[in-house]
Amino acid sequence: MGDIWYMLDDHERYVYHYTNASTLAHNILTSGTLRFSNFARLNDPREYKNFDLDVYSSGPLGNDCADIKSQMEVALKEDWKIACFVIDPVEAVISPATDALGARQLDAMHERGHSRPRMWAQYADGHRGACLVFRKHDLDQAIRSYAGRDGLKVFCGPVSYHNVPVVGSMGPGAFSFSIDNVRRDGVRHTAERHIGRYLSELYLTKNRDWEAEREFRWLLRGAPEKEVLVEFGNSLVGIAIGELFPSELKKAVGRYALDNEISVVTMDWRRAIPQPKPIAPRMLIT
Repeated sequence: MGDIWYMLDDHERYVYHYTNASTLAHNILTSGTLRFSNFARLNDPREYKNFDLDVYSSGPLGNDCADIKSQMEVALKEDWKIACFVIDPVEAVISPATDALGARQLDAMHERGHSRPRMWAQYADGHRGACLVFRKHDLDQAIRSYAGRDGLKVFCGPVSYHNVPVVGSMGPGAFSFSIDNVRRDGVRHTAERHIGRYLSELYLTKNRDWEAEREFRWLLRGAPEKEVLVEFGNSLVGIAIGELFPSELKKAVGRYALDNEISVVTMDWRRAIPQPKPIAPRMLIT
């Protein structure tokens, strides 16, 4: 079991993905893949809607301004696929010094990526789903291997949280562009330069209201109208099933865990303290 569930010594070792029970049993475990989604499938309006860009120019905007603006907004969101995860903060780490008083181990559990009650409620079907634990480095290698075969670009990183200024920009910025550049270089080239300059602000930033999620995401670019299913291989090391996980789907988890030597726990909450309880995979099959 190691430090998957307790006694974490490196906050960058794992990433966590919450899902519902049906998706886990019928898609993820049966295929050994994770699906990368379009931005349109996400639940933040900053992401499921096209950006409402400001336009500036050294001269008159012209009658074609609205059409160019629309094309730029589409260009910044098309051909992207995304997968979202949770990370551990530094506060989740246990060291001999911090554990000297004994209670620190349980205190740190509140910070672990697999023990986040709001995430269980929102992304794991109200504690009826599961949380998957991946070794971050191995998952990154699997994603890059897939991307290399299909000629996709890979971007990844933790999400930053700050609110976008209410007043827009009348000059260069993540949510503004020069219509003069588009007329000179075309929408595609202008969009590529814009993404290169503002990638973090456009795709790795969310409003402060989301900051408790501690999100880490991988982004793939260059996959138009194509379903992206990435094989995660041996990067999956743990499965936490919610306390309300459907009994009829536990067999699928147990069989997969036995075949692939995956650590399994059932989540429990005592006085709101998260306590992952290890369970033998065979117990889920019988």
